[in-house]
Amino acid sequence: MKEMPAKKRTRRDPLTGKDDSTAGNRAVINRIPPDIWLHEEEVAEKHDPHIDSQLYKQTCNDIKIAMKELLDLKIKKRPQLEIEEKRIQACLMFISLKTLNRFEKLRSKVCRDATNEAKSRVDSFQLQLQNLLYESLHLKKEVDKCVEFKSKDEEIELVPVEEFYKEAPLLITKPEVTKKDKHQLMLGRLHWELEQRQQLAEKCKQANLLKEKINSEIKTTREHLDELSPILTTVIQATKPLQEYLGMPLNAKRQEKKTARLLPKPLFILHVQANAYHEACDTNLTISIEGDLDEAHSLRDTGIDKDDDSNDSDAEELATNKRHRRRTVDRMSNSRKNLLRKHPLSVVLTIKCKGNASIILRFHYFMVLHIATVTCELKSQESLSVTSDILSLDTLLACLFTNDWGDQTPNPANHYQLNKLGMKEFQYYIDDLGRPYRWVQTLAGLEFSLDSDEQDISLHTPVSCEPKICSNHIERTISAVRARVETRMCLQQQVYSLSKGIVPSSPISDQFPSKVSSRLVFFKNITWEEFMTEKERVDLVECGLMSKGFILFAAQIERGSAKLRAQISVSPDYPATPAFFNLNISWKQENDIHDEALRVMEREINVFCYKSEDAAVANYSLSHQVLQLLMYFDVYLETNTTNTAFEGPIEFQKEKIFVRAHSGRDRSKPYKYVAKYGFFMHR
Repeated sequence: MKEMPAKKRTRRDPLTGKDDSTAGNRAVINRIPPDIWLHEEEVAEKHDPHIDSQLYKQTCNDIKIAMKELLDLKIKKRPQLEIEEKRIQACLMFISLKTLNRFEKLRSKVCRDATNEAKSRVDSFQLQLQNLLYESLHLKKEVDKCVEFKSKDEEIELVPVEEFYKEAPLLITKPEVTKKDKHQLMLGRLHWELEQRQQLAEKCKQANLLKEKINSEIKTTREHLDELSPILTTVIQATKPLQEYLGMPLNAKRQEKKTARLLPKPLFILHVQANAYHEACDTNLTISIEGDLDEAHSLRDTGIDKDDDSNDSDAEELATNKRHRRRTVDRMSNSRKNLLRKHPLSVVLTIKCKGNASIILRFHYFMVLHIATVTCELKSQESLSVTSDILSLDTLLACLFTNDWGDQTPNPANHYQLNKLGMKEFQYYIDDLGRPYRWVQTLAGLEFSLDSDEQDISLHTPVSCEPKICSNHIERTISAVRARVETRMCLQQQVYSLSKGIVPSSPISDQFPSKVSSRLVFFKNITWEEFMTEKERVDLVECGLMSKGFILFAAQIERGSAKLRAQISVSPDYPATPAFFNLNISWKQENDIHDEALRVMEREINVFCYKSEDAAVANYSLSHQVLQLLMYFDVYLETNTTNTAFEGPIEFQKEKIFVRAHSGRDRSKPYKYVAKYGFFMHR
């Protein structure tokens, strides 16, 4: 392959930019003295660029004119001498033009050199500025570090200055120096702090030695006690017959206290307070603990926090995890079971009442719902066979205190917990879980806030769980339970007698007439549907005078051809609220008489019934009202037959003493009985 010849480098004139590499041009340039170049630079500096610009334009015009004239001369074939002369003039113009061009190039070169020099100086200044800014920033950071620097002595809590001068020796305080110099004062205080800490370290060392000595003694004593424990066990076993003979069940009490430690806090509070009340005030109260001890031990070791947390996560998983629906449903079922899970141990209170009757209350605690419930059992040696709801365990303790039916949970958070897991209201589970009466919560030391906003409700814990809440209410509650059982047993006996047509005698029988002609034909228990057959009773329910929790009876009283039918509703808090009677009469071939006299009779028996603060008398309130109804019916019939316009035989002879049969514009009857004088009068 043929080698390519090297390309020749050409040199150009720095002023004109033309190629000056030829030997001739170089020879010419080399022969020009340097003074000429310097002179030309000086001339270029002195010349005004604007004048040179005008001269340059003028020269160009002159060259154009000369060229035109030269062309004319050649066209006209002028003499050669004249043409040469005109050519020389044109060349001189070109020389002037080249001179102006060199001046411009020189000025441009000077301007570029000046610009480059200025730029160089600006770059230098900029670099110096950046260096200064960086140094300034560095100094600011160092200053900030110094300002923010915290010495170790600042973390030490030194004694106050006054205490330092008061307690430290003069060798350390040096008042003549430290009061003038803050630095020396700080050094003195640090020195005093060091000496104090050294002294405390020495005391700590001595205390540790004493602690080790005491621990050694404790260890020796514990070993001695461990050796003594089997001996004491043998002694206790040997004294069991003596304990049984003396009625001192020490082993049973010891085991019960050991079991009580496994109870949740609310039931533990109830157990402790009930035992205290039993020992101090009520020997007819018995306390015990029932349940699965093994499960309670396991529950105490594992805790229930995981179950609480799993309820929330499983509820969210039900909405999101649709691919594993079967697994999600199983987890949701477990969450619902955990929500209704109760502690394996329960506290049992046995309350003995009058008449060889006793009621057994079993208190349960629900660990996730954070409420306590109760189930009851009634035991009595008397067997009264009547079919009524008087001793029904569902209503026996209802309304023990005002409006406490026990069908709603007292914890506001339970409503949201049940809704979150898609469960029904709490009242649907009462048969299995027990009733959460408010007095049950107070006995367990629980107190809930019922006035909080929804956002402030705690979803897992009650407001408080304190022994003081139980101690303030236990005496009143146990007395109320005992009174309720005694009242219901007495009511049961009365209903038993009334069902046989016998009105039981009461401590105040002398307050009623000795002779009553009307007789009780039947007295029986009825259902809610049978009671609600008339519109009047619907109005009574809407007014809040009765509800499904009431005990309902039907009775009929007769005298001759007249019949008085009574629908009776007994409130759960009887006898605090007397029984309510709704009446109608059938007489003289008329059914369901609802005249004004009958309404007055209802008012008398419902409003002006006999009331007493003595519990032995108040418990017979129903019998008193039935007696009143018998004598009111006699008065009603006897006053209706006193009319002189009546023709024919009188069916009901006047047996009651009354001054006037009717009074006032509403023709009211004398229902008020004055026992002292034995006559009836108008109210």
